[in-house]
Order: sequence, then structure tokens, then C-alpha cells
Amino acid sequence: NSGASRNQPGGDRMGCCATTEEGQPKLSKQKSLPNEGGLHTQLLKENKSASVWEKYKKGKLLGAGMTGAVHVGIHRDTGVRYAIKSINKRKLDPAQLGELKNEVALLRILDHPSIVRLYEVYELPNRMYLVMQLLEGKDLGQVRFNTERQVAKVMRKIVHAIGYCHSKGVVHRDIKLENFVFTSVDNLEDVIVIDFGIGKKTVAGDLKVEITESKATQKRNMKTVCGTPYYMSPQVLDGRYDQKCDCWAIGVLAFILLTSRPPFNGRYKRELDNRIRAGVVQYPNSMSVNARNFISNLLKVDARQRWTCQQALQSDWMKNVQLADVKSFEIEKDTLEKMIQFQQAGRLKKMALMIRAFTDTSKRVQKLKATFDSLDTTGTGTLTHPELKEALVRHKINLDSKTVFDALDVDKRGEISYTEFLAATMGDELQSDREILKGLFDSLDITKNGRITKKDLLKFLGSDAKKYDVEQLLGEGDETGNLEITFEEFVKMMERGPGETPMSESARSKVSSVKALSDDVRE
Repeated sequence: NSGASRNQPGGDRMGCCATTEEGQPKLSKQKSLPNEGGLHTQLLKENKSASVWEKYKKGKLLGAGMTGAVHVGIHRDTGVRYAIKSINKRKLDPAQLGELKNEVALLRILDHPSIVRLYEVYELPNRMYLVMQLLEGKDLGQVRFNTERQVAKVMRKIVHAIGYCHSKGVVHRDIKLENFVFTSVDNLEDVIVIDFGIGKKTVAGDLKVEITESKATQKRNMKTVCGTPYYMSPQVLDGRYDQKCDCWAIGVLAFILLTSRPPFNGRYKRELDNRIRAGVVQYPNSMSVNARNFISNLLKVDARQRWTCQQALQSDWMKNVQLADVKSFEIEKDTLEKMIQFQQAGRLKKMALMIRAFTDTSKRVQKLKATFDSLDTTGTGTLTHPELKEALVRHKINLDSKTVFDALDVDKRGEISYTEFLAATMGDELQSDREILKGLFDSLDITKNGRITKKDLLKFLGSDAKKYDVEQLLGEGDETGNLEITFEEFVKMMERGPGETPMSESARSKVSSVKALSDDVRE
């Protein structure tokens, strides 16, 4: 399997988006979403001219459809394996092309351990390539669980991920067994959400924003019937719904995993629709009270009474799994030491480590995923200051929690994202690997002139640039005072220990002079 869905362009989506009489969904308009994800949104690379196969070696075929194929792609320098989805744009109708661009836009702003990673996009006039996380396990529809606890652990990760999406203003709209895939064949806990093709980004990124319509205040609703029939909520059938459609589908998903049958069925679609609207569910006696309570509160016909993902995470069924995991989990001392080292690193080095963390697919990421999950006690998909403070106290670490938190919050958004956490806990072992360092350098050398310049950093930071003193960032690696960083200077910066400075006094004064001169020119 792969991060690329079998049911999207390149794998022939199984007609899961029908429309009401209000017309075709205009999802393609979402291809340019605002930069709401912080520095993480700048990590996805987009190439308009380069060939994907210059950088990656084509591996085995994973799947093919009418519009393209998915291959294993092996990075020529690092040997890391990815899933590369190749799409023939000439074979896509406008709606399919809209779904494709929509998925790219949504994955750019999502940063969660249980959501598929999109690393690079190569777009040529007639073809598009997506370099994605390689998922080698089965999907939820292909596995059988032996215990209810196993199902609860998987469902907790799913609720976590979808709740995080909702917090970012994203509704998945196509929750079904096939859209949850395990990272490997022998791991039935690390499940990943895929296929955001018909996902929806709400205006202003707030699902709870209220608007006035005809003198009545209503929640912002979506009016396109999307999804797979068995998972559709009553509101989806009626064409007016909000993020609670995902919560209903999660309830259906849990029921199927526990009973091997859907909660609502019918020989004909009308019969199925009527049963969904009635909302009567027959629960087997073998199902625990906690599981039944979890499902029944997600399958409330009245969306106002239906649980949100955050409420579902607070249920006894979810809490019992979380408490058992947290009690048995200890953060390794080595991980905490790396966090302290990261705290003392310069900001440009932290950015480089974030790039590394974003693209890392090694086994150590699995351990760090578990650590992140244990720290994220509120299930928001990010770490807050109280959560970090609690972890430091629990492990008897005598450090000022606010200082550590501020140092780990690289893009200064008041929360520690998943990628920021990975960057802080992966350590500096990459320092001796020049191939990896060259890749990081090239990611920051956007103009491709062999040097990291102010122009490069401004482009890389995008709308976040106003939060940084770019000249100061360059000063962390620039040894000559010319406001540029060569590859060798970059290597030295990455090898440098906490508190070490790259420049002599004369070089610093030169930077000050150059900066003063540029200020005079602007005036």
C-alpha cells in the first residue's frame, strides 16, 4: 500500500462524491489556502520543471488505474523509500483535477503523526507526481482484531487525527475502512489517515464560526453529498451538514470493526437512507457498555447532540486505553537530553532540523510518535505548555518549562507541532552525514545559487518571515560577514555546539555595516 490512495486519481476513485441539485462541488478553488500551518507549510516542496526521476529511482509498481500509477520511489542519495503517485492530468476531468489539487492544499497545512505525509509535488503541463509517505501495511478493511481493546487503541488514533483536522478547519468527508492504512504489515496500531481528495476547508479555518442567513444564525454548513453510503449521516443525506458528519462516520467505523457489519443496512438505497435517518442500532450482547456508549453518542441522529471528537476522546472507552498507555510509558532520558540540546540551538539550525524531521521515515520516528502521543493528553495533535510542564514534573526534570516550551515552539504559534517535536528529539547524529546535510542545505537554497541568502530565507519563511530577524538568522552560519551561508559554513553551523558563535568580532562588525548600508538604501 502507499500514502497515495487507491481510490484517487492514479487509482480510480470509486464514485464517492455525488452532488445535490445545487451543482458540482467547486473544490478546485481550494488549491491556494492561506498559510495557517506555520513553518510546517513551507516544508512541502513544489517543482514546476525538474524531473522526479532525477532525484528518485523508480521501484516496484504498487498500483495502477486509468489515470496513472503508484510506484515505490527510492531517493538516489539517501536510499529512503517513498510512494510516488504519477497522474496523467489529460485523463482527469475537472472534478478529479480539483480533488487532486484540493488534497495537496489540505495536506500542506496538516501536521499530525496519524495523517499521511506529502513531501514533494512535481507538476508538469500534462502530468503530476506526488511524493508521499510509503505505507506498507493493510487497510482497516483487510484486518481482523482479536480483542475490543485492540479496536479501541486504533479508534483512539483515528479520533485523535480527525479531531486535529477539525481543529484546523478541515473536514475529511470520506471516512471509511479503506482510508485508514497501517504503516507496516506487522504493526496493527500505527494507523494513518489517507485520501483528503474530497476534504473541505472551511472559510477562515473555523468550523464553529457562525454566520447570519435570512435573520437566522446558523453554523457554516457544506451542501454537497460526499462519502460512502454506509457512513453517511442523516445531515449528509439532506445536503446540509458540518464537521459532525465525520463524527457520525467514526461511530459507523467503530461498529463495523467490532461486529464485522455496518450499523445500518438495506437492499436498496432508499431503505438504507430511511434506516440511517431513523438511527436505530441493534447492538450485540458481546459489545461492552463503554464501547456501546462511545458508538451511540456518535450515532445521534440530531447532530447537536452528537459528540465531537474531543468529547469522544473523553469517553471511558478511550480514556481506559489512554490511561493504560500513559502509565506504562516512560520518556527515555536520551529523548529529554535531546530536547534540552535543541533548546540551546540557534533558530536557523532548528529550522534545518525541522526539514530533516519532516522527511525522516526511519524506525526511530515510530518511538517518537509514541512519545508525542503520550504527551498529548488532550488529544489536540499539538503539545501545549501545560502538557510539557506535566511531563517535565512527572520525569523529575528540573528545568523551567516555559523556557523549554518557547525554545521548542520554533514558529512561535503558541503550541509545539508534531514536526517541531520530532526536530527537537531526533538529535544531532545527522551532523556527520554530508549527504543529509546537503539535502537540508539545498532545501534552504531556494534560488539554487549554492548559497543561502536573505532572499532564500524570506521565500522559505513565507508569511512567517515577519516573525524573524533574517539577518540574525544568517549570522548564525555566516563566517565572513557577507550575509550569505555557503555549504561548508552550513556544515560547521550544524556541527557547532550550544553557545558557540560562527564569527569573529570583525566579521560581526562587517554584518552590522552591511545591514546599516542596506537600511540607508531602503530609506
